[in-house]
Amino acid sequence: MTNEQINIAIAEACGWKIDQERKTHGFKPLTDGCRTYAELPDYCNNLNAMHEAEKVLILTKRGEYLWHLALICCNCEEGSRTFETTTATASQRAEAFLRTIGKWEEA
Repeated sequence: MTNEQINIAIAEACGWKIDQERKTHGFKPLTDGCRTYAELPDYCNNLNAMHEAEKVLILTKRGEYLWHLALICCNCEEGSRTFETTTATASQRAEAFLRTIGKWEEA
């Protein structure tokens, strides 16, 4: 997947509605019923953006996410117990996130 495809897929999972003309922008509903129009977060390169995305994973999916992250980072299944997963890049986290929610597409 390209970075743009990854960013769009994660943004949609986080509640963004994508602007079809400008794929890098969209609407994000706010708690007061209003919407904000903005550039999509760069999940592939920004750990802060991925931290926010990780929060949308339901509790039952978090273990699967850590399993995917461990496989991506060090080809092991030890989940959050490995140093490699705690120091994972934004790109690695983005891939694990999309694999967890079933949205990852092989190139």
